[in-house]
Amino acid sequence: VRDAQPGKASKAFLSTDLCGQQYLCYIVPYKQQLRCLKFEESNDRSQLIFGSVTCLHAKDATPIESQNMLVVLEMSGVLVLYSGTT
Repeated sequence: VRDAQPGKASKAFLSTDLCGQQYLCYIVPYKQQLRCLKFEESNDRSQLIFGSVTCLHAKDATPIESQNMLVVLEMSGVLVLYSGTT
């Protein structure tokens, strides 16, 4: 890999879905993946609690914050709009 180390994320952002679930999303170009790690704050807001990771094949992605959605550029060049990861 010339421009990036294997496994290193090229882009990271926070995203919220239509149900209010929060995700830490990052692109791993070497694997051609978008990984979205579910998280939430503890009741006393002193800690973050991390949950499952969802992996999607993708070239790129970005959140649409005003709509609580995520637009993903798939490997085929197709744009897909997500309202959550499941």
